[in-house]
This record gives sequence, structure tokens and C-alpha cells, in this order.
Amino acid sequence: MRTEVIGGSQRLVLSLFTVNSAIGVISPGQSVVISVECVADKAGKHEEDLCVEISDRHKNDPQITYKIRGEVLIPAINCSDIASVFEEHRICKQLGALGQHTFHEDGCIGVYGEEDETFVYKSVKVARCQKLQHPFVLAILKKLIERSYPMLEVNVQLELKKSLVDHLVQLFSCGHVLPVVDYIDKCFKMETLDHSLVRHFVSEVLNIIEPPYSRDFVSVFLPLVQDQNIGGTLQTTADSSDLVSAFLGECSKKSKKKRDKKCAENERRMRETTNAEEEKRTSAQAQSERRMREITNAEEEKRRTAQAQEQAALAQQKSSAAKIELENKRLQVRKDQNKAETEKHEQLQVNKRMAIEFEQKQIRLTEEAKQKTHNAEIAKLQQIRRTEEVKQKTHNAEHRENFRRPNLGK
Repeated sequence: MRTEVIGGSQRLVLSLFTVNSAIGVISPGQSVVISVECVADKAGKHEEDLCVEISDRHKNDPQITYKIRGEVLIPAINCSDIASVFEEHRICKQLGALGQHTFHEDGCIGVYGEEDETFVYKSVKVARCQKLQHPFVLAILKKLIERSYPMLEVNVQLELKKSLVDHLVQLFSCGHVLPVVDYIDKCFKMETLDHSLVRHFVSEVLNIIEPPYSRDFVSVFLPLVQDQNIGGTLQTTADSSDLVSAFLGECSKKSKKKRDKKCAENERRMRETTNAEEEKRTSAQAQSERRMREITNAEEEKRRTAQAQEQAALAQQKSSAAKIELENKRLQVRKDQNKAETEKHEQLQVNKRMAIEFEQKQIRLTEEAKQKTHNAEIAKLQQIRRTEEVKQKTHNAEHRENFRRPNLGK
């Protein structure tokens, strides 16, 4: 459970249910409408308890409780009620129980066999209305034609497949020509379809086609008509013989026109080849002359270019020699300057060294003079000390002598 605030009003979310106006104030005698929404992503029954909390109510008053229930259903197709699914069609227990002419009755749109779990159309409206669905319709018809029906009798199977071949003819008439004819031709070559059904298909197609015929259609359909088991049998019948003869005559005329056109095309190609060879020879001769002129011009241009390059190289050599000479002069001047600077530096070093030696000599002489003075002072002090000692000794002697004389007088 959570609370959401949308547009200034609070909403209470309880699992799949959303309660609008979760909080509000109602005056006595008034009412308010509270809406509940259910948003679910899976089918099933859902139930939640909702309690209305009234502020300042007496503690003994019971709470107001509501139960919110919801059931979520997902739309689906009812496949179990066969009667409602095929209400516009005929339903039978087994397709084998139907008569031979059931599929061609005017009131029969389609038949569904419950035990066979098979539905057979009498007419395919998809082929007429949805041209983009032609390949899918053809795939379904192929599957139905190639399927075996062991529960049906042989004549009923032929009648059923004949109705499916009629669907192929209808699909052919709707513009899906080459895929349908290719499939019948493949079935005839592999002997997966009865010859009578192939003859029926060829007869129906001959009734609806008109010249001129495309090359691809003739290349596939003509072998079926020329086959003795198909076209040969149709020529024995009065209804189909004219159609077969007309188709073969049109194909022969077309083949004759094709041969005449091919001969004319070959003659035209021969003339074009001769003209092309003559034009090629003339073009080759002109091209050879042009190449000779181009080679002569190229050699002349090459010679001029070589002379210009030699002159440019000579000028470049002179310029390089002048640059080298100027650079040598600059190097010599720089070398002389470096030599003068070196000599000057060496002289400065010598002068500096002599000044240092002279200063050191002066310092040494000064130190020696100071040392001699100091030694002289030390000798003088020693002389003074010795003199003082002699005087002290003399004084002491005189004092002793003076002290001794009075004693002697006494």
C-alpha cells in the first residue's frame, strides 16, 4: 500500500486497485463520490479490504469497512465451439461420408470434418481480394493437395483434390501464374498428382488464357500440352481439341516469329560486327598515329625537361658553391673571433693568476713581518721579564742584607 499525490489530491494504491480522493473533509448532510480503478496485467480474481478512518470519532463506534473485488479477463478465440466457428459452413463427422458432388453444390461454401479436423473451401476469396496473400494461399493449397486422406474413398479423394485444383486455377486467374504452373509441372514430373487432375488443370487454363503468351509461361506450360498423356488426350475430346490446337498454333507462330526474329537479329549482329571491326580498325590506326604523336611530343617534352633540369642543377650548384663560400667566410670570421676571445680569456686568466700570486706573496710577507714583530715583542717581553727577575733577586738580596745588618748591630 502506498499514497500518491497527483494534482493536489492524494491517491491510495492497494495492489491492483487505485482509490482516488484518499483524504478529504465531508460536512454533515453532504456526500462525495470516490472512484476506484483496477489496472491488472494478468487474468484472475483480486480482492482487497478498505477501511474508512473517521477522525474524532468515538472509540466505541465501529469502523466502516468495504471489500473491493475485481476480476480480470483476457479476450481469446473460442476454438472449442465448432458450431459457432463454422456457422456459415457445412459440418460433418467425416469427409469420407460426403457424396461425390458435395463440393460443387451451389449452397456449399466450405465443409469441415470434425474427426478429420480439416476444413475444405469451395472458393477462396482471399485470392481475389488480397494479392499479397497469394503465396500463402498457394502454400495452403499445396499442403492440402499433397496430404493423404486414407479415410476417404478413392473417387471422393479425386473429387476433393479436383476442387483443390479448381482453387489453383482460380489463383492462376487472379494473377499468380508462374508459381501455380511451376507447381503443377513439378507434380506431373514427380508423378505426385493424378494425370486426370493435371488434364483438368490444363483444360481449365486453356479456357481462360488468351494470346500473347509470355516466354516463361510457354516454357513451362507448353511441355504439359505437348505430352501425350495430357494434351494428346485432350485433343481427342471435341471441347478441348480446338483450344489445344489454337494454343499449339499460337506457340508455333510465336516460335516461327522467334526464329525469323533470331535470323534478323543474327544478320543485324553480323552487320554490326563488320561495322564494329571496320570502326575498330580505323580507330586502331588513328590511335596508333595519335600514340606516335604523343610519343614524339613526350620525347621532345622530356628533352626540354632534361635541359631545364640541367640548367636548374647548374644554377643550383653555383648557388650552393656561393653559399658554401659565404659559409666558409663566416666560419673563418667566427673562428678568428673565437681565437681572439680565447687568447683574451687566457690573458685574463694569466693576469688573474699573477694577481692572486702577488696577493698571496704580499699576504705571506705581511704574515712573516707580523710573525717577526710578534717574535721580537715576545723576546722583548722575555728580556723585560728577565730584567724584572734580576731586579727582584737584587732587591731580595738587598732586603736580606739590610735585615741581617741590624741584627748584627745588636
